[in-house]
Amino acid sequence: MKPILIFDYDGTLHETMKIYAPAVYDTVRWLNTSCGVSAAVPEEARIKSWLGMNTADMWNDFMPELAPEQRARAAHRIGDSMRENLLAGRGGWYDGVGEMLDRLKAAGFRMAVLSNCGISYARTHWDFFGMDRWFTAFFPCECWDGAPKQEIMADIARGFSEALERTPVRRKTDRREQADEGDGSCGFVVIGDRYSDFEGARAAKAPFIGCRYGYGTPEELAEADAQADRPSDIARMLIGTYA
Repeated sequence: MKPILIFDYDGTLHETMKIYAPAVYDTVRWLNTSCGVSAAVPEEARIKSWLGMNTADMWNDFMPELAPEQRARAAHRIGDSMRENLLAGRGGWYDGVGEMLDRLKAAGFRMAVLSNCGISYARTHWDFFGMDRWFTAFFPCECWDGAPKQEIMADIARGFSEALERTPVRRKTDRREQADEGDGSCGFVVIGDRYSDFEGARAAKAPFIGCRYGYGTPEELAEADAQADRPSDIARMLIGTYA
């Protein structure tokens, strides 16, 4: 059988800056005008660097001095703003992602998503893009209490079927179909754009495809087993390797 493909989401499938940057700018204005907080407007490159981080790491980098209650309110505001931007049609996947996923599905690959995000974010995107057409499940890090990706990927590799039970964002199947999804004994391939995705792949002893079109730096992807300049490269490499 073919390996199970574990995709990162933001910067790999989803062109997140379209909805994330406006949400950050809105929240910075809110902090300055409504909360009595002096927050500097971050440059675009810095905002990009936060994509792939969990929420705690992002705020520790941006405003570590912010009180926990204010941090929680600001994080919630960013999430709400991103959802509004998405539902208003301001977001989108990278060009060619749908076609790439169609090719991989037709070739018999099983696929799931692992992201440093919350359950609400995962569910919103799952429903908005109709992701159950391609994916067995969306694994948000919230289901592992915000653990780093290497810990989550190691857990997924130990028991894929058990990991499926941890996320509410998954394809609705009966017991027989769920059994057919397999237990991961055929192995995994991890696809992502940040070093945390590489660490996840290594924790699962899986090959890693680095997406150079995403938000990571060349240094983050230097140790990737293969690199993709566009989504179509991912399908070409995987189908060519596991035909």
